[in-house]
Amino acid sequence: MDAANILHQSLKAPFVGEPDPGPGGILVATRDRQVMKLTPASGAAETRTLLMGVGSHSGIRLRLDCTTFVASSNCTVTVYDSASNTTGTIAFSAAGQWANLQSFENSSANIEWRVVDSYGCAISSIPAATENTTAIALSGGLGVFGASAPSSQPAGAAQAAVTQTQVTETMTGTYASDYANLNTGLAAIKTDNAATIALLNSIRSALVANGTIKGSA
Repeated sequence: MDAANILHQSLKAPFVGEPDPGPGGILVATRDRQVMKLTPASGAAETRTLLMGVGSHSGIRLRLDCTTFVASSNCTVTVYDSASNTTGTIAFSAAGQWANLQSFENSSANIEWRVVDSYGCAISSIPAATENTTAIALSGGLGVFGASAPSSQPAGAAQAAVTQTQVTETMTGTYASDYANLNTGLAAIKTDNAATIALLNSIRSALVANGTIKGSA
């Protein structure tokens, strides 16, 4: 690995895979970007234990990946924090289910796992990230960010027409005075530019007339 771009190469590196320790086995996170595979195959309910490794710190990323599933019941992973406290469980019931976790420092200064996102598995008691679905209401209903956005967005020219209509409604409604002031300011700039050009032309004509520069007045 080239020392000149070691950080770039490390970020591009794939997650490190870890084999399943089997029924009753212990999973230990020892470094960032680990993938721990779960392959329950006993035909019965199975358990695993997820521990924090020595020297664990906030920001470690871990993926639990159930790649195969041959069981009559769940494969349940019991999760512990750095102080050996149980923080909850993750139950896998089919192949293809997964959970992405990240370590955080809690209010007791212990490092614990939190679920960033997951698919299919059942999360119990473990703190999990939640999607922010609160609509951002913009005055005048501008675009898809506002609470008044349409449920489906038209494409192409239709979308452009909708957007233009929304902008026009806003400029002539809530922000009408600001819009008027803007137009006034633009008109003043245009007038000033015309006056400046006229002055420069008169100076040029005078210079041509007294022979300072050549050209037609």
